Amino acid sequence: MATIVERTVNVASAPETVWGLLVNLASWKTWWKECVEAQTDDTKTLREGSRIELVLHPRHRKVTFRPHVDMMTEGRTLSLTQISPWIKGTVVWSVNEGPMGAKVSVRGVFTGFQIWLMGLFGQNTIFQSTLYSNLRGLKNVAEKMV
Repeated sequence: MATIVERTVNVASAPETVWGLLVNLASWKTWWKECVEAQTDDTKTLREGSRIELVLHPRHRKVTFRPHVDMMTEGRTLSLTQISPWIKGTVVWSVNEGPMGAKVSVRGVFTGFQIWLMGLFGQNTIFQSTLYSNLRGLKNVAEKMV
């Protein structure tokens, strides 16, 4: 069983501005409300093959994830994959020219035993709400930079 989340928004900001926010890990705390820390494990610029140490604080506890960048097309696409024993998640961000400036899409695909279990209890909407919140946050921050 897979949980797939997709959403697209138009952002009244240049695609380069949105892309800059996506690849600058220090900015993630400004548009991702649960993000406490985000950095590459080698402290170098984000690139294909980078491993990210991502510390989130959803609700009452901190959680650390270590996704890797499995695809990065400069200025256009950023794909991150997190693999753990119970779950695999891939989130792909796409930035294109849009009618107002940028058209930004996010697509998450989550699979594994934990996803199946969460689906049984109706808890798999957490991925949808998180990605939608991130997309809104990215839009808000990018539009304030205009």
